[in-house]
Amino acid sequence: MPEELRAGIGITNITPSLGASLRGYYHERKAEGVHDDLLAKAVWLQDAEEAAVLVECDLIGLNREVVSAARKLIGERERLPADNVLLAATHTHTGPGIDGEYADVLAVRIADAVHMARLDARPTRAEIAYGHEDSICFYRRFRMKDGTVQTNPGHRNPNVLEPAGEVDPRIGIVSLSANGDAPLALLVNYALHLDTVGGNVISADYPFFMGELLRRAVSPDLPTIFLQGAAGNINHFDVFGRGPLKGFAETQRIGTILAAEALKCTQKLEPLSAVPIRCVRREVELPVAEVSGEEAAEAKRILEKPADPEKDFTMDRVGARRAVRLAELGGKPVQTELQCIAVGDLAFVGIPGELFTELGRSIRDGSPFAHTFIVELANDSVGYIPHRGAFDEGAYEVESSRFTPDVGERIISEALAILRELAA
Repeated sequence: MPEELRAGIGITNITPSLGASLRGYYHERKAEGVHDDLLAKAVWLQDAEEAAVLVECDLIGLNREVVSAARKLIGERERLPADNVLLAATHTHTGPGIDGEYADVLAVRIADAVHMARLDARPTRAEIAYGHEDSICFYRRFRMKDGTVQTNPGHRNPNVLEPAGEVDPRIGIVSLSANGDAPLALLVNYALHLDTVGGNVISADYPFFMGELLRRAVSPDLPTIFLQGAAGNINHFDVFGRGPLKGFAETQRIGTILAAEALKCTQKLEPLSAVPIRCVRREVELPVAEVSGEEAAEAKRILEKPADPEKDFTMDRVGARRAVRLAELGGKPVQTELQCIAVGDLAFVGIPGELFTELGRSIRDGSPFAHTFIVELANDSVGYIPHRGAFDEGAYEVESSRFTPDVGERIISEALAILRELAA
């Protein structure tokens, strides 16, 4: 049995040029400035027999083409199989789309980060701790007085009854350090949608501010790798509380609070058994809903009409876009993947979309590992993955999702099967 973990960190700049299209809203936005650079941060993990790498990208999502291209480059340079390479996005809404020349450059930059991380690998001690932060995350689906469920119904809307579910306030921290020195890196796992800035300026959102504060408090060279948890139905909007809900001041406030809780976690770190390293990646088919020819035709008519310039979107246009996508799929399931990388007693579970928090908890609760981190938007971006009950409730995420109501339970079943395979 291998006894020593080796770890290394590599970081590259993936900031696009000004004028790049920013993704995350239904209207077009062009980058007019840069508040902070977007980065690809790679964590190389190795024991005596196996190696794996986690790469976090300050992007709204990744597609399979870029993931495949990056894995190919990594495989050629580092001799690392695709099963051992997990690529994830933080889901910042002030980052670029992944297409054209930028996609080609991105794959190279990701591979470069991995190469630097491998060269940086050294004997490393891993430690883990957990915290609790529920003042900045909110369940964004609400039961209304008229019996419906709405997503983000508006600040202090008098027709709101109560949230339709609960947040997951757990923050997980992994510290990697060498020879008793200051940490090489902190890995932070937390479930909170990244859409706190808005506007046309490039930014990594609140993880940037969190990382800056941790760097000042812990070590001037400390990188923080933020791994987005199951946040498909969680955001920072306090419907009943204070405002404003957007802008850099709000983003800094959230990052500061999260950094403070992470810093408290560093005072209660416990040793983590981080070997052996095991990896499983499995192709999965996610079943899609059916749409009739009449529904698809009506959807196209809706989208041909000018959008309301006063609103980012309306629910009829959300539903119409979904119907058009479903018609293009023609009933064929979405081909994607699930991936788990086990580092000793800790399992990272890569989910290829925006997973509802209830599903993330179910995977974590059923995991045979002592520690389990859900990492959403890993290796793909298939959209919202709601739980079955949400499909009965409707609202934005369901109207956006391409899948049948059993999709979340299929994800749970497949993920737990992989975890049991790794733990055997």
